[in-house]
Amino acid sequence: MIDLKKLDGPYGIPVYHQRMPEMVNTVSLGWLIFTGAGDDMAFGAPGLHHWFEHVPFRGTKQFPGGYSDIQGQFIPHNGLINAWTNHEATNYYGVVHKSQWREALSVITDMVSNPLLTDEGIEAERRVIHQEINGSLGSALGRASYELPGLLYPGHPFGSPVLGSDSSLAAISTETIRQAHRLGYDRSRAVFICVGNISDGELLEALGHVAAQLPNHNVAERRRPAYLGPLPTWRAEVTERETEFSTSVVQMLFPLRVNEGETTAMTEVSHMCTLLSAVFGHGGLASPLMKIVREERQLVYGCSTRWNTRVGGGYFGFHATAKKENIQPIIDAFHDVLKDPSLRQPERLASMKSRLKAGAEMMPIDPKEFCYKAISQFIHCGGVMLNYKEQIEWFDKISMEDVDIALSSLKPEEARVIIFKGTGKI
Repeated sequence: MIDLKKLDGPYGIPVYHQRMPEMVNTVSLGWLIFTGAGDDMAFGAPGLHHWFEHVPFRGTKQFPGGYSDIQGQFIPHNGLINAWTNHEATNYYGVVHKSQWREALSVITDMVSNPLLTDEGIEAERRVIHQEINGSLGSALGRASYELPGLLYPGHPFGSPVLGSDSSLAAISTETIRQAHRLGYDRSRAVFICVGNISDGELLEALGHVAAQLPNHNVAERRRPAYLGPLPTWRAEVTERETEFSTSVVQMLFPLRVNEGETTAMTEVSHMCTLLSAVFGHGGLASPLMKIVREERQLVYGCSTRWNTRVGGGYFGFHATAKKENIQPIIDAFHDVLKDPSLRQPERLASMKSRLKAGAEMMPIDPKEFCYKAISQFIHCGGVMLNYKEQIEWFDKISMEDVDIALSSLKPEEARVIIFKGTGKI
């Protein structure tokens, strides 16, 4: 089970580590930097920090050859070096054979600390990201994901797409990219995550050698997602956008409790979303959601719950893709799911608890997946690393009263329905 423990790293950097059994030859490790797309507008324009995330792959001080230097030594051993950016953070990580974990640590540390940031490299990645944006907008689901933040959070730092746009990228200069590194990437915003068959002592010793490279520009400390101001007032309405695709995307979303990033509040909301996802989705095709929308009414091939806890609030809801003529019947079906009496059956709760425990116990030992889930939970819970034992203990204590409170928080009159209506043949 996932059980990362906190270690005291060099320069006050929190280190979260879980040692794997001897048989596991994979090490997953990464720098989580709490500067992300939510900071774009403070320094430049939407897409800034995602653009910066790309540029170190063009070369660093120790690895000036770009992709061949950064990834080449790991590919023959089935390893990889990669990165991602979301609104809260940027992550540079490696998944490598345990014989190469120190080399991977050196690479990802140099990517954070010493990117070359040449004019040529910056411009090359601008062109690459234009293609990434085109790819994201090339499907109904991609378009919906790209535009959703702007619909929910207009004018807020969370409202811009992580990728930016063609026009916003054009407004960003190479000097702005360099400034983003100076003002946002700092040891004061770093958290280190590692899962693999290495000891605490080995890891801390290696980090002690490389962490001195991390920038130290007296940037305001962040060790968890930052509060970037109150989210816009939730609007209970129907929003429809037409697209050139044949597929339509329908989402019915409900607001989550407002917060200012308090760990306790965000953890409670994250737990509630986990509970609601299980209440609606447990049982596969026999679950209340799939039973009503797919099996009984044949409106979709698949549908799911969808939620996102933000510092400030967030949403929980339902998501489906379908033909445009099924849009209103799907919305009606979502309303009926909320009223399904099976949601409040005690035997259903008992079955959900059993499944969660079994799922945790049966989870394959996969360092990459452990890291991914741990980081996701750390961000959603506002900076706390809960292990699976703690999560199971929480779920075991859930009562039918808790289920009723969670379901009662989804008020139909507060629903925000967002429709991407497919009108074409693509």
